[in-house]
Amino acid sequence: MRATDPAAGLALLTETFAAEDPDDRARLLGALATGLSLADEPLLEQALDDRRKEVRSVAADLLSALPGSALRQRMAERALVCVRIERRTVGRDRLVVTPPGACDAGMRRDGVQPNPPRGVGPQAWLLEEILARTPLDTWTTGFERTADRVLALPVADDWGRPSTRDSRGPRWSKATRPGSRGWPTRCRGRSARTSTPTTRR
Repeated sequence: MRATDPAAGLALLTETFAAEDPDDRARLLGALATGLSLADEPLLEQALDDRRKEVRSVAADLLSALPGSALRQRMAERALVCVRIERRTVGRDRLVVTPPGACDAGMRRDGVQPNPPRGVGPQAWLLEEILARTPLDTWTTGFERTADRVLALPVADDWGRPSTRDSRGPRWSKATRPGSRGWPTRCRGRSARTSTPTTRR
């Protein structure tokens, strides 16, 4: 039904969602990926508060893929707190990175995983979790620069060093969804995560 009539599929799921078996809710919610639109946002926002982690994860992933969603805006706001431009002499501007100190309740609700994998620092992990759900146009709009100029900015301290966990360097893949027009082809990978020029993995 979702493929042929997204509105009808959404209406049916909205009506029955709360009564569905907990094991089925994540699977059913995932069906909204077909024909995903802002009409789905209220149900997905509701699902961010579901008791089941699997349901919350599906909802966060879908909202992060939905152009114009409130979750994408919240992530953009967090990202711009963490990454800013330090304006210096002409041609010498650079990015300054201030990773989040802790994973607060709002971040958790929006799908940020608080516990890093082995070998990854907690602050670096939280930074990546935020940037992985940040729309790419956050940087061109927030920094008032083209994609190429954003990519060319050097990074202060050690946040710009190539990661030993990804020798290919920065990745932007998860954010390269609708709305990423204007970003260089080299940034459009297929890995499960994304970054700005500042993140390490």
